Amino acid sequence: MKKTLIISGALLFLVLVALPFVARHLAPRIVHVPAPSGQPIGKFDVPREEASLLAVRVQIPVQTLADAANREAPRQIQGGERRNIHKSIKNGSYVWSVARGLIRLRNTGQSLAFSAPIDGAARASGDLEIKFFRIPLQGTAEIGGFISGTLNPRVAPNWEIVPNVVPQVKLTKADLHIGQLGAIGISDLLQSAINPVIQEEARKIGPNVIRELDVKGEIQKLWDKANVTDQISKKPPIWIRVQPEEVVATPLDYSLPTDLSAVIAIQSRTSLSNSPPPETFPAPLPNLRIVNQPPRTDLRIPFIVNIDRLNQELSKESFSVKTSIGTKINVTGVQVLVGQNGFLNFSLNIYAQASRWNRPTKGNIWLQGRPIIDYEAQTLAFTDVNFTLETRDTLTTVAAWMLEELLVKSIEKELRIDLNDYKGELDEELQKALQSDDIPEDIEISVKGLDVKLADIYTITKRSLHDKADPGIVIVIEAKGEASTRLKSFK
Repeated sequence: MKKTLIISGALLFLVLVALPFVARHLAPRIVHVPAPSGQPIGKFDVPREEASLLAVRVQIPVQTLADAANREAPRQIQGGERRNIHKSIKNGSYVWSVARGLIRLRNTGQSLAFSAPIDGAARASGDLEIKFFRIPLQGTAEIGGFISGTLNPRVAPNWEIVPNVVPQVKLTKADLHIGQLGAIGISDLLQSAINPVIQEEARKIGPNVIRELDVKGEIQKLWDKANVTDQISKKPPIWIRVQPEEVVATPLDYSLPTDLSAVIAIQSRTSLSNSPPPETFPAPLPNLRIVNQPPRTDLRIPFIVNIDRLNQELSKESFSVKTSIGTKINVTGVQVLVGQNGFLNFSLNIYAQASRWNRPTKGNIWLQGRPIIDYEAQTLAFTDVNFTLETRDTLTTVAAWMLEELLVKSIEKELRIDLNDYKGELDEELQKALQSDDIPEDIEISVKGLDVKLADIYTITKRSLHDKADPGIVIVIEAKGEASTRLKSFK
């Protein structure tokens, strides 16, 4: 029993003696660095306004214009004049009347060609002079042929549509039968008589037909819908404000066989705030700015990213760093706070050991870095990464070997966040918008080749000019594509 007590006492003595040695030379040293001091100041005071361009190719069916032409053009025209139709006839006069058939329009790739058959009759009278005699004569002629020409409308900056109608008449049958004179060809005579009447009618009906190209009315609908004020988040409260400013358009395009089209783009400004913006009303639709190069839809939409949400994503990140001197550092628990002048401060939980024989170091340190978008990888990354002053001071006294620059560069390389989740959310919202009840029923809209990318990231001090400091991060998402609308009906 005595021997057992002696052995136990010896072991207890060794433990008591060894504990300070183990604690001093083998147990991990604990590092705890306080958060950086100073008030967070964003790269920008409040979110910037972003300029967007919503460009849509407006398509107007050619058949719609053909229907309008058949509605507006008179079914029958007539005319006449006192005129000799032959050198042997005196006191001549004639009258004519023609009816048109169905007007057809065809897209030639450069303009609209139209044609319609015509048929009718002419009646002429006069006195046939034979030496000392004058014999009253009358005759009739059947008229056949067609009216054809081009329609080349142009949209002016004041939204007026100039029809540019050029019609002409071609008669294939017009022989007048008069008594002893037999048949007299009067095609040239009647063509010169009918043409001015057709020209006058074209000047009258052209604007009525082109009225079906109600480009202004349809763009007015989109212009009004483009003026948006909406709350997009409740926690935190965020409002988005979209204000349309300008409309640009290309000349009419004839490349689609069945449709006329033009690319019309609405330039707008998008801004964010965390309080309801003042109520505003849509500005009047401005004049068009005509451009030759079709613009593409280019939406730049800012999103305020909640720091808690970002930290949820960051908390999933963990990685190991090996430096040139053999140091291995395990990094977990990444969290960020808005720093000063565009930087983010992020804390790291570390477990580091210079070599197998060195005492490990564990705890929490702080670094700072400027958030950037890796455009190729579409990830959130950091540049200008460095230790905070508080971390540098602490590590100088506790684990100076961790201050090696390769450590900072390794962290800069490894610390990345895949932001595809944000892109997915935007794509989903855009698709919802395209199916929105706000889009007029008589407009079909579609987007081809939608390409959604992260365009910019920056820190802010507060969410709007009149709010208290509320630091955050803004991610700007850019969506490019080809939008088109087809007008299904006209009112």
